[in-house]
Amino acid sequence: MFSAVRSQHSGVDICINNAGLARPDTLLSGSTSGWKDMFNVNVLALSICTREAYQSMKERNVDDGHIININR
Repeated sequence: MFSAVRSQHSGVDICINNAGLARPDTLLSGSTSGWKDMFNVNVLALSICTREAYQSMKERNVDDGHIININR
């Protein structure tokens, strides 16, 4: 996604991390795969998008870009 944005629009100036995944299971009844899915979306994907957005801004000397994380 970030390479496509780079080639079509030169880079990212604003990144809004708004994806999130919740499971109805409790800690004691949830499955390991369900917890891994939730971790991958809520933590890993957010971290990757933040890193890539920051690198895009840094490469182009953008000093007024924004990274916004939304959670509930």
